[in-house]
This record gives sequence, structure tokens and C-alpha cells, in this order.
Amino acid sequence: MQCLGPTPTLIRACLWMYAIHVCDCQGARYYAVYNYDANDDDEVSIVENDSIANVEILDEGWVMGTVERTGLRGMIPSNYIEECN
Repeated sequence: MQCLGPTPTLIRACLWMYAIHVCDCQGARYYAVYNYDANDDDEVSIVENDSIANVEILDEGWVMGTVERTGLRGMIPSNYIEECN
């Protein structure tokens, strides 16, 4: 990837594209089937159809994942997401 200049907009665009590329290459990928509002500091909120990257199964009922829309990582109820086919 190559940035054309040091302007803040171009730098953000290049970093965002790099983050998407890294997320696409690592871990299981899921998407949100329901909205969920985080209840604790270690949880993340999701919106229906959010893409969830780097998903790790924690225990029955919970996973750890990164919400690509926000870049936040945290716990998500497993019944609110489904694996991408």
C-alpha cells in the first residue's frame, strides 16, 4: 500500500485500508444478526449486520471479537452473531 502524501485524510485512509486488510487475514469472521448494547466495560456494542473479526470462543454464550465498524474489541453474546459462510 502506498500513501500519496502526508495529509491527515490520506493517512487515515491508508491506515483504515491496512486495518481492513489485517482483519480480513486473521481469525474467524462473523456478522451481527441483532443489535446489542454493551452492559459492562469488557463488552462491545454491535449493530445488526456489523462485521466481527478475529472471533475467539470464550465459553458457553460469549465470544471475544473486533467490531470492524468501530474498531473496538470486547466480549459479545454468541447468540447475537453468526459465522460468515
